[in-house]
Amino acid sequence: MVQAGLTGSARTDKLPRYSRKQSFRPEVVGSRAGLRRESTGMRRASRGKVSGVHIREFQQLIDRMYSYKDRQRGPAKTFLWLAEEVGELASAIAKGDPQAQKGEFADALAWLVTLANVQGVDLEEAVQKFTSGCPGCGQMVCHCAAKMT
Repeated sequence: MVQAGLTGSARTDKLPRYSRKQSFRPEVVGSRAGLRRESTGMRRASRGKVSGVHIREFQQLIDRMYSYKDRQRGPAKTFLWLAEEVGELASAIAKGDPQAQKGEFADALAWLVTLANVQGVDLEEAVQKFTSGCPGCGQMVCHCAAKMT
């Protein structure tokens, strides 16, 4: 797999990165090189779909599919796409359509992961903030009064 670090970006070596100057080579990064179980740990289901994905694996999957375009777009425009998807999710929730909600949750999550990739943030490391309890009160069941409304 081709890997290169982004200049000026704090990131780990766990996620593949492609510099803006490096040419994107889908034949190297695509399904042959990137979606085998032994290279990512993801399980392939029928019709080429990936199932049973963990946070880091999903982040790597999104990175492989969209990294070149995402880095060309940059963080500001990527954030606008995320905001648009969150708005579409809000509309789906207001309408009460469970199928539309499911799709919009997926879209919003994908754009959040995309933004993390552009910024060089490993989300699996980031969520460790919550694994020992609420960051505010330290309890596994939050007792903070501040976020009740």
